[in-house]
Amino acid sequence: MATVAVFYVISYVYDISVLGVICTFMFVLTFAVGLGPIPFIIISEIFPTAYVATASSVAVPVNWLSNFVVVQLFPIMSLALTENYVFIPFIATNVVAVVLTFILVPETKGRTIEDITSGYGLQAESDTI
Repeated sequence: MATVAVFYVISYVYDISVLGVICTFMFVLTFAVGLGPIPFIIISEIFPTAYVATASSVAVPVNWLSNFVVVQLFPIMSLALTENYVFIPFIATNVVAVVLTFILVPETKGRTIEDITSGYGLQAESDTI
């Protein structure tokens, strides 16, 4: 997404309309397969079953609130930064998101839920009746 945003800035600076349209589609596409669904997918990977509903009820509003903030800030940033450079803060946000993902999100491949949640101090509840 950050790379697409860089090309989006280039399309504005050099007035390349076709590149801007392509970047808009690519930005939406990369968000749809990247940062967009992560709150919905990762919850079941890192939380025990007993906490998934609670974690989802926090993650979904945070996700929508983030979308709302972007929509509300875009016109303000467009005026303040001029249209040519309005996507630079989004580039920085995406770079920070990638770095924080590598640092904070645990690798779950080949690990049990007990192993993953032990790092958070959560106890996985037994699924036995």
